[in-house]
Amino acid sequence: MERLPDDVKGNFPDPQTQMKCVVVGDGGCGKTSMLVVYTEGEFPEMYTPTVFENYSREVNFNRKKAILTLWDTAGQEDYDRLRPLSYNNSDVIIICYDVTNLSSFQNVEIRWSPEIRHFCPHTPTMLVACKTDLRLSVSSNAMSRSASMATTLTTSGTAMEMTSSNLSLNSSSGAQIEEKTFVTSEMGEKMAKHINVTHFVECSAKEGFNIEHVFELAIDCVVRSDSDAASECCCLVL
Repeated sequence: MERLPDDVKGNFPDPQTQMKCVVVGDGGCGKTSMLVVYTEGEFPEMYTPTVFENYSREVNFNRKKAILTLWDTAGQEDYDRLRPLSYNNSDVIIICYDVTNLSSFQNVEIRWSPEIRHFCPHTPTMLVACKTDLRLSVSSNAMSRSASMATTLTTSGTAMEMTSSNLSLNSSSGAQIEEKTFVTSEMGEKMAKHINVTHFVECSAKEGFNIEHVFELAIDCVVRSDSDAASECCCLVL
């Protein structure tokens, strides 16, 4: 797990500074649940498609305070023309994807990274993998099914083939069972390097896993950006 370096922790913005964080990603990928758990402490059981929604939370860092404003955006293509209005004066962008939805992961490179680079070329960006609890659940269920079928097939003599991403059962009747494909941690790390983001982290809103850490890293992005800007100004003066 990535942690904030000591040299960054002492450079938090002035008290009551407002930092704007915009969250993007495909519809239903887990953006809203992540934000609700972070700001309200409860997981929303019902899914309601977001158009545009704002959240905020006062954050404490080294005994200093700031307001982190969170902009939840619509991932549907119908809102492609409206969504860029949210990007104005952003301090950090979070691109999200669903680890159980390969299409949402592919759209990080195809759709979201290009959009952010176009509208916010100098804004620090991070990549967040959502719904990791479902990936673990799928993996556990697959292991249980494979163990159960292995016991049955040992007596029937039917051939079974398994891979890390799917499970297939070949029998005389041609029956096939296939596990849902999911995005691995390694795939996420490679994508993060490919699109050149500042941080990559995985989380689960339902389990509360890494939710706080996501926004610690978002704050770190802002701090690093401010520090870099200050350094550039000093260089120009010198």
